[in-house]
Amino acid sequence: MKFCGFKTIEEVEFASTLPIQAIGFILVPNRKRTVSLEQLAYLLPIIPDSIWRVGVFQNPSLEEVGNAVSLGLSMVQLHGQESPAFCKQVKESWQIPIIKVFSETQLQEIPSYKDVMDIVLLDHASGGKGELIDWSYIPQAKRVTESLHLPLWIAGGLNESNIDNLYSNYELDGVDLSSGIESNGRKDNQKMIKLVERMKKHDKVEW
Repeated sequence: MKFCGFKTIEEVEFASTLPIQAIGFILVPNRKRTVSLEQLAYLLPIIPDSIWRVGVFQNPSLEEVGNAVSLGLSMVQLHGQESPAFCKQVKESWQIPIIKVFSETQLQEIPSYKDVMDIVLLDHASGGKGELIDWSYIPQAKRVTESLHLPLWIAGGLNESNIDNLYSNYELDGVDLSSGIESNGRKDNQKMIKLVERMKKHDKVEW
């Protein structure tokens, strides 16, 4: 489970106490959850080594990725039209795992990234706007990722009210939430707790 879109010390401190796999930061310019490199520099040290520190990029330059990785990221998430060659450059330059994002209509592209990514994340094409993906594509995506021996994570409009339905109907390796753990545009501690409790029910976390 990855919680994403953090901006404040208080939010990161609380999320770091939860049994989640990853905490993400938006490094795409001009988004409502975007953080600067200066903010990233004081937020990353709060997170224990047991939790992945993920930087989320969209069509970045290698320099932009490197500047953020140097601050202490432990994983890179690429959310744009980054090519397999670019992903390979990132992976080899910094020896860092990569989450590559695909929409439902891009499933045929996944195999070409096999050797340059570590996690496949299926998200809505709008990306970051809290819109649900079409879940009917999940079985096809799962067949593809299983054939490549890669984990499949799901994002897009997930929250406390639909996570049970998702896990009751599909076999997944992880989920990524941002708007689903917010109230009035801020991270909501109680929503984060409830999501972890839901995941515990499905034996996805230990708490």
